[in-house]
Amino acid sequence: MAPKKLRLHAKETDHSRPWALPRPNKPGTPQGTTDPVADGEMLGDQRVFTDELRELDNSGQPTGPVVGEHDGHCTLVRKGPGNQRIYQCFATYRLAGGLITARTLFDLNNIPAGGIKAAVTGGTLDYSKARGQLTATFPGGDVVIYEIDLD
Repeated sequence: MAPKKLRLHAKETDHSRPWALPRPNKPGTPQGTTDPVADGEMLGDQRVFTDELRELDNSGQPTGPVVGEHDGHCTLVRKGPGNQRIYQCFATYRLAGGLITARTLFDLNNIPAGGIKAAVTGGTLDYSKARGQLTATFPGGDVVIYEIDLD
């Protein structure tokens, strides 16, 4: 596969958040009481999302019709000091030429200024040999910009 760069604008169309789920009682809480987990998040909580994708023009604005979907989930795998929340994410980008998959780990409360980096782990059809790196940046609201650099 020849090197290729994709620039995509993602607008969230649906999601779920862990705080929407019923929380179990803290360990050691007497049965019959309703004392939920204090911080509201437990290892294994997931954030599930789906986005519609459009191409970006030279000024970084979405252009044209929807060209695909981005779907995935992030699972809380580590909590640490200073409200650290490490999520492991798996996502699939469905485009006309096939699927692209990516994975990453990141701290939800400490996203770098340059965005989150993810490894492109594979794909199907036109992207069957896909490898490379993806960068996700968050300009605001329910929008994410994805730059996918394929080797």
